[in-house]
Amino acid sequence: HLLNANFNKFRFQGGVGDYDFYLTGKLQRSPRIDIDMGVATTRLVIDPQVAYKLHMNSSIFSTVNVEGAIEEDDDYWVSENFSKKNPYLNISADTGVGSFKVEYSRH
Repeated sequence: HLLNANFNKFRFQGGVGDYDFYLTGKLQRSPRIDIDMGVATTRLVIDPQVAYKLHMNSSIFSTVNVEGAIEEDDDYWVSENFSKKNPYLNISADTGVGSFKVEYSRH
């Protein structure tokens, strides 16, 4: 339940590994989340009621799977419930080799 921390900015740099981030809890503001990965499998689990905007910079050696989002162009996605009028997660991710997945929590 990382959102319960009510942070302004969350930055994570990872190398080799598997990383799961549970972005669930009460969203009170629009925090910035920066994730920079090397050779990794990364999974963001987001509460379905939480809106998000994702900027993804990935290599040809990585796969990207974003659940419940609309792809605005090659590098940007927004959740179906996204609105700048309400708090949302502003996510920026950079991945080298591996996979990056955004999925909704199933409670």
